Amino acid sequence: MSLQRAGNLIRGMSWYHLGFAFFWALYSTGPFGNAAVATAAAQAFGRVEPTSIFICNVLQQTCLITALAVLAIMGRHRERIDRRVVWALGAAMCLGLVLRWVAPHAGVAQMPVACAGSVVLGVASGVFMVAWQNFFANAGTERSVVCIPLSAALSVALSALIAIMPAIAGIVALTLVLPLAASASLALCLRETEPYQAKPLTKELVGMLASDMARPVICVCVVGFVWKAVSHLNGGASDVAAIAATTGMVFAALLVAGLELFWGRGFDIMRLYQFIFPVVTGVLLLPVLLGSEWLPFLSGCLMFGFEILNLMLIITCAAYASKNHLKPSQVYVPCVGLSLVALLVGDIVGYAAEGHVLYDMTIMAGALFVCAYLLSVAMSLVSFAPRKRAQAVDAVNVGVPAQAQNAPVAVPDVELEEAVADAPVDASEAELAGDVMAESAPSERELLEAAIEDLAPAEAVSKREIDVLELYLHGCNVPTAAQKLYISENTVRSHTKSLYRKFGVHSRQELIGLFSA
Repeated sequence: MSLQRAGNLIRGMSWYHLGFAFFWALYSTGPFGNAAVATAAAQAFGRVEPTSIFICNVLQQTCLITALAVLAIMGRHRERIDRRVVWALGAAMCLGLVLRWVAPHAGVAQMPVACAGSVVLGVASGVFMVAWQNFFANAGTERSVVCIPLSAALSVALSALIAIMPAIAGIVALTLVLPLAASASLALCLRETEPYQAKPLTKELVGMLASDMARPVICVCVVGFVWKAVSHLNGGASDVAAIAATTGMVFAALLVAGLELFWGRGFDIMRLYQFIFPVVTGVLLLPVLLGSEWLPFLSGCLMFGFEILNLMLIITCAAYASKNHLKPSQVYVPCVGLSLVALLVGDIVGYAAEGHVLYDMTIMAGALFVCAYLLSVAMSLVSFAPRKRAQAVDAVNVGVPAQAQNAPVAVPDVELEEAVADAPVDASEAELAGDVMAESAPSERELLEAAIEDLAPAEAVSKREIDVLELYLHGCNVPTAAQKLYISENTVRSHTKSLYRKFGVHSRQELIGLFSA
C-alpha cells in the first residue's frame, strides 16, 4: 500500500471506526483488560482472594467461547445485529463489570455475585466480538487492516491512561464510560454498513476454509498457550511482567499497522510465522541459561509474538470472509474461538503448575523445553505445508493483490491496473493523453447525466452514485470502484443497491445494459 493510499484511508476514518479499542481495553488478552478494573477496585475497597479471581476468569472465558459457538450456529439464519441490541450489550457490560469486579471488592458476597458477573461479561463479550467482526468484514479489507491494529494500540493507551487515574475515577471510566463508548461506536459503524450477500456454507467451502486456515490457527494457538502458561511463572515480579507484556502488545500492534499501511508489497503471513517462531523459541531458553530474572522479559516477548499472530489472524478472518462472500461469524468463530480455547487451557495449566515450577529450577527448565518443543512442532507444520494451500492464506493479505496466485480466493484484478498506472510514459504521449482525457471525460460525464435524465429515475441520483455507475460502465468491479473512489467496498455496495432501486433493476448486468442500450 502506498503512502498516499494509507494517508487517504486514515483521513477518511472517523473516531468510531477505532471503537473496538474501547471494548479491547475492557476485555483484552493482554496484561490490562479486566485486570485494570480489579486494580482500581482493590485500591478503593480492598483485595479479593486470588483463587476466586482465577475461578471467575475461567468461567468468564468459558462463557465467552460458548457464546461464540452459539452465535456461529445462529449466524446461519441471521447475520445482521440490530443497533438496539448493541446498546443492550453495553448495558450488560456495565452490569457485568460491576458484579464481576466492583461488588466483591466492596464486601458483597464474593463468589455468587462474581460468578454471575462473569457469565454476563462472557456472553456480552462474545456478541461484541462477532458484531465488530461483521463490521470489519463488511467495511472492506483495506479499512480492516487499518482499524484492527490501530484499535489494539489505542486500547493499551486507554488502559494506561485509566491506570494513572484516581481509583474511583478509574472505576467509573471502566464500568460506565468505556462500555457505553464501545456500544456507541459499534452502533455508528453498523449504521453505515450493509451486509453483503453471503454464500451458504457447503461442505466444499468448509473443506476449503479448514485447509486454508488450519496452519495459521495452529500457530496462534500454540503461541497463545505457551504465553498464557509461562505468564504465571513471573517469580513474583508481576508488575515488571505486566509492563513487559504491555510493551510487547504495543510494539506488535504498531508493527502490524506499519506493515499493512506502509509496506508496499504487503507481507507473507506464513513467512512471518516462520520468523516469529525461532525468535520466541530462543527467548524461551533465556531463563534456563541466565536465571529466573529473565522471566518477565520472556513474558513480554511471548506477548509480542502472540499479539502479532493474533492481529494477523483477525485481519485474515475478516478479509477471507469478505473475499469469499462467507458469513463473518462462520469464519471468525472457528479460527479465533480455537485460539481462545488455547489461551484458556494455557491459563489453567500455568496456574496449576505455578506453585511447583517456581521453586524448582529443574522443573522450570523442563516446562520451558516442552513449550519450545510445541513451538518447533508448529513451525514444522508451517514449513512443510503444501505451497498451493499456503498461497490461499497469503492471498487474503490485503497489501498484496493476489489474483496471480493459485488460491480459491476471489481477489479483484487491481495489480495490472496499478502497474500500468505506475509505468513510465513518454512526455509527448502523456501530453497527448492529457488532452484527450480533458476533451473526452467531461463529454462522457455529460452524456451519462443526460441518459440518467432521459430514464427519469424514481428518485434523484446523487453525484457519488453517478461516480459508481460510471466506473461500472468502464468495466470496474466493486473492489476496484472502492479503491478509485477512496471509499469502502460496503459503501459501493450501498450505492449500487440504491441505483438498482431507483432504476428498477435487480443486477449490475441489467444496470449496465440499461445504459448500453
